[in-house]
Amino acid sequence: MKPFSENQLQKMDMTAVSMMDALASNRPEVVIRNFDHRSFSKRLGKKFFSFKKEEQGFLMGILMNSLAEQIFTLSQTITKAGLKLQMIDARHKGKVSQVTIKVMDAEEESTITYFVLYLKENVNGDFVLVNFYDVFSGKSFSQLAQDLLAIDFENENIARLFEKQRFRILEARHLESFGNYQEAYMQMDSVTTEFRNFGVYPVYRALLSSHLNDSLYLKELENLKQITPNHQSVLFYDCISTYVKTDEKDQSECLEEFLIELLDN
Repeated sequence: MKPFSENQLQKMDMTAVSMMDALASNRPEVVIRNFDHRSFSKRLGKKFFSFKKEEQGFLMGILMNSLAEQIFTLSQTITKAGLKLQMIDARHKGKVSQVTIKVMDAEEESTITYFVLYLKENVNGDFVLVNFYDVFSGKSFSQLAQDLLAIDFENENIARLFEKQRFRILEARHLESFGNYQEAYMQMDSVTTEFRNFGVYPVYRALLSSHLNDSLYLKELENLKQITPNHQSVLFYDCISTYVKTDEKDQSECLEEFLIELLDN
């Protein structure tokens, strides 16, 4: 595949910057609008296409809601805390470009998370989002999608239970908006076992626990570490845990190994 032209590189950078600005100003809908669900569906493999068209539409609807929840949570966290974003790397692998973004505290002293935008040029020459990986969440969106495809929605009890749990996160967000982190955490902690570690649920639970006490936060970080399939996230959770346990302000040494792993994969 031939290298990108100067115009293509500029367009890719502008798309990434536009998404960064949207996340930093609590406009997650801009990122969602740039998501190409058709290209993304090709990542889901034979199982997705084995479903009937109506079932594919139903599953894609749930997936888009799940992506919206993940982007919403990230954008809200960035905006509320006044976090800073910095693009640290952009590289091209085949037809997909990977843009890595660092999220720092308001003083730019501590690292909060990293996320990767997977961008692809469409037939119109525009760059669209085809996958998304927030290191703190532990899974890329395509990995979360595979978790969804494993759910037996033909079982009515499972389908009803799934819908019931989705209302819990809405209630938790309502409680959080009033600063009631304890009750919001309890709401998420009561999610049934079948869906306890599904989608953004364990991530949101960890974020809420960080407002309560260190021991609870460390417990939720350990849970995220156990369920992530990505070694990059495991290394990142270890860095956070060390920071919480020792209050070590300098994260550079710990993050060095993590960054090598993140950028080389």
